[in-house]
Amino acid sequence: MRALWDFPELPYRAVAPWPRIERLGQLDWIEQVMTVEQWLELHVGPHYARWGWSMWTLHNQHDLCAVSFAREQDTTLFLLRWA
Repeated sequence: MRALWDFPELPYRAVAPWPRIERLGQLDWIEQVMTVEQWLELHVGPHYARWGWSMWTLHNQHDLCAVSFAREQDTTLFLLRWA
């Protein structure tokens, strides 16, 4: 099994707020991640081939979602949907 750091960062990065999904008055971060992942898989393509989570989010604001893309036009599409 390959680890996250075995995959190189893709060249185009976009940063947008996570979708706001609340369950019982509390933010549901699992639903936030799943919502974005499902959208990316449907509209951009396979994880690790066309997009990947950016390591930027591990060291910066946790209320922002950072995704790296293989193609610049996918970055624009992501920003149009989530920014």
